[in-house]
Amino acid sequence: MKNIARIVVGVLFLTGGMAQPSYAHDTVKDAIASARQKMKASDFDGAAKDAEEALRLAGTDSGERVNVLLLEANLAEARKDLTGAQTIYEKILAGSDALPAQRVVAINKLAEFLKTGRQLGAAHIPASVQSAGKQFDAIRSLYLQALDSKEFQSSPERADLLIALARLHEANYNFAKAGDYYAQAFDFPQTSRSNRLAALRSLGATLVAQNRFEDARTQFARISELPDVTPTERSKAILDAAQASEAEGDFPAAKASLLQAAQVEGLTPGQRTAPLAALAKFYAARTDWEGFMKTLAEIRAVNGSVDLMTLRQQALLAKALGKEDEEEKVWDEVLAQTDLPDRALVEPLNKKLALLAARRDPDALKVFLSGMAGRKLVPVQRATLDILSAVLAVPAGDFTKFQAPTFAEPDAEKLANAYFEAGKVMMYLRDFDAARFLAQKGESLFVKSPERLYEVPFVEQAPRGVSGWLNSPLLKDASRREARFEEYNKQAAALLVNDVNAERTVVADAAGKKAPVAFFMAADAQGWHVFIEYKDEEAEQVLAGLLPGGGLEIYMVPGMSEPYYQLMLDVPSGKRQFIDWSSPNRHYRPADDFVTTEVAPIPGGFGVSLVFPWEMINDKLPQADDTWPFGLVNFGRGGAFTWGSGQVHELSRFGKVSFPAITKALPAIHRWIVLRAFAKYKKSAETAKVVWNDPEKGDPEFFETVLLPEMNRLGELGKHVSTKMSEKDSERLFQETVPAWMEFGYWIAERRTHFLADKLMTK
Repeated sequence: MKNIARIVVGVLFLTGGMAQPSYAHDTVKDAIASARQKMKASDFDGAAKDAEEALRLAGTDSGERVNVLLLEANLAEARKDLTGAQTIYEKILAGSDALPAQRVVAINKLAEFLKTGRQLGAAHIPASVQSAGKQFDAIRSLYLQALDSKEFQSSPERADLLIALARLHEANYNFAKAGDYYAQAFDFPQTSRSNRLAALRSLGATLVAQNRFEDARTQFARISELPDVTPTERSKAILDAAQASEAEGDFPAAKASLLQAAQVEGLTPGQRTAPLAALAKFYAARTDWEGFMKTLAEIRAVNGSVDLMTLRQQALLAKALGKEDEEEKVWDEVLAQTDLPDRALVEPLNKKLALLAARRDPDALKVFLSGMAGRKLVPVQRATLDILSAVLAVPAGDFTKFQAPTFAEPDAEKLANAYFEAGKVMMYLRDFDAARFLAQKGESLFVKSPERLYEVPFVEQAPRGVSGWLNSPLLKDASRREARFEEYNKQAAALLVNDVNAERTVVADAAGKKAPVAFFMAADAQGWHVFIEYKDEEAEQVLAGLLPGGGLEIYMVPGMSEPYYQLMLDVPSGKRQFIDWSSPNRHYRPADDFVTTEVAPIPGGFGVSLVFPWEMINDKLPQADDTWPFGLVNFGRGGAFTWGSGQVHELSRFGKVSFPAITKALPAIHRWIVLRAFAKYKKSAETAKVVWNDPEKGDPEFFETVLLPEMNRLGELGKHVSTKMSEKDSERLFQETVPAWMEFGYWIAERRTHFLADKLMTK
């Protein structure tokens, strides 16, 4: 027909009737292929011209004309004209020219529109089917109508519709109904071999979902009975049976099937890789290091290398078993692969950085960064490494000499995130000045948020616990209620998924919502007290376990140049997790040993009480003109909100607290710390006496010559300690004796080292 049309055109040209058209393509197939290439390049106008030419070339060939219509529908989708695309698909189904395979394409596309209409643009989806249940009914009706039509009574494409309908029910968790349709697809005489194989595997999977494990294994075994079954297909069927046994909890049977799948006769060495990888995954799930490594060796033997997913499993298994050296070797192996795309390097690189930082070895980190200098990475990760290299090159903490790298990433927010990620690494290295400097560099790229400042009042006795706060007049003073929370930066929340320190429940968007939290603060001679109102209209359901609660993340920094304290607190369970950002030492005491917390139901939600006792920070008490960074982030069902900062771990963006009336309260605070320090010392001294004066387990000589004289001196000073001691005595004891009383354990360790060194030198 096409050639006849061209002859007619030629005759018309010779007779002067019309000019002969010029075609850029020889066939409809060529024109359609060209259009699809242009669509990929977003050249939609060029694709439309190719589609017009394809339609001219198709002439009266109905099948080719439908192919062009399908192309035009794809083009409409690419242009986000979903109403236009739907109209074309409906036109194909309404006509009689489309072949069964073409009708299946149109039906599947309309089903996709019905299913994902809200995401793609719901304007073209009738309001009557926009709810989830009605969408399901509409899609099912679409397939059932097609199955009843004469075009699909004997064509092989009937199996495509049956399988699609089965998957619809499977996605709706109706596994029995899905299994019925898979069985129909398998039994239909005209079903193609590939569809018959797919239907049988899917039928077995629905049986597994119904805990009918033996029936599932029976269906998987039937695959071997299909004509011309290949070794790979037989191996996959055995793997499916293994997964059924594993789901049943019959691990010996699962292991036996996995071993069998790898030994199917006729498999090439390369084809054995998939079942061996499945076996390795099985061993990893059982934390069987020996079995995993043996299987890994087999994979290397048959394939020469190991796929990225299996290497990742090896690294995670090593980490779970505490084999950090083995874990690091795996990530090194991955990073040594120069042909990996930059996206594949994100996790390995992050893991390697975390391991190096955890070792607190800046020299090893410098060597690693040098080795990665020329590597192509995703822009943010490249920027993070360049920033780390630059900050590690700064001499003796003189950040005026920091040479900012040249960045390929122009996006300010992504660049800020690179500074924050580099700052986290420096935090792990305990280089707090560098971490703070990088946080400030990142912050400088943001529009500055209003600074929050809370002035903590001093009272004679602050409320104790949730009930104490509820009955306190402080709670009735609206001027003391701090509720200026802002939405938690969503991208910051996404970054925290990779924060190794803690798990957070980061919900979706909090836009337009009001924070459910507010807080009050007060201080007295014993400590700094915080009360948090946590509103929750569904508190009863939360307490019953019918709804999840929420969480609080609290940061406190006792001075601008100090390592900070971090607390994760679950509401309403009260479960808490402290994260220490420095190793315990004379000047950094683990908060878990000092801070008290309480979570309890109150009208309208929950109350949270915290106390930071002064003895925890006895050597860094605030002064009247000090402002201390303080951060409070709420993660809950209704969103995430923060006080004073858009991101956690950004000390320079935290809110601030001050203690303007502390000067007058310092004598009472010092007195209380003296009482607490002497009580702590008495317990430590009693323990030291028992331990070190024991002839078998201790060292009586060390006790008599070193410890006892000091204990006698400190004990003598303790005679001045009483609740009635004068301010002069308490001040003298605070200055001269509290450091020794509070840190007697460290004093013993230091003196023990000197004692043993002296004895060694004497010998």
